[in-house]
Amino acid sequence: MFLSLKECGYAFDQTTRRAFLTANFSDNLPVGQAMRRLPNSFVAEPSFGPKAIRSTVSANFSNQKRPTKADLCNLRDLHHQLRDDVFYINGAETLWYLKSTPAGTRRLARRTPTITLAAMHRLSEICRYRPLELASHLAGQKNWLLTEFIQQSAAQFIDEIASEITGHQFLVPNVRPAK
Repeated sequence: MFLSLKECGYAFDQTTRRAFLTANFSDNLPVGQAMRRLPNSFVAEPSFGPKAIRSTVSANFSNQKRPTKADLCNLRDLHHQLRDDVFYINGAETLWYLKSTPAGTRRLARRTPTITLAAMHRLSEICRYRPLELASHLAGQKNWLLTEFIQQSAAQFIDEIASEITGHQFLVPNVRPAK
């Protein structure tokens, strides 16, 4: 469902005077399979490399070296539009993912923090009012999904809210164990 990305950034086309998002798939991702799962907002970009993709949507950008206020507003709007498909995962390094859209499926029209809050609320209800149901989920084959969600969702949620409020990206400090 999520395709891992590296080297994400905005590029500028001198000919069309438009800015767009570019990225490369991670090394461990099979390129052919990933290219078939791209959402409509992205296409392969072979001129940038075999694992490169770019956004199909772009923004007017008059001057790459000296952007105007309107250029920056256009870039901000492009960024907001692409964030429906590009997701950040909280961690000790920058981790970006492209959400694929398998044929015949549709997405919930909600931002990730809203979905996370709803899932955390539902989990707390199950915990409180149906502990046997929770125990069966934790003992089941897919228990790793629930365990991973419980372990990581709070930090991810706080990171996303802090990033939304401040406009800055936060990383977990890279703390190494003592030898």
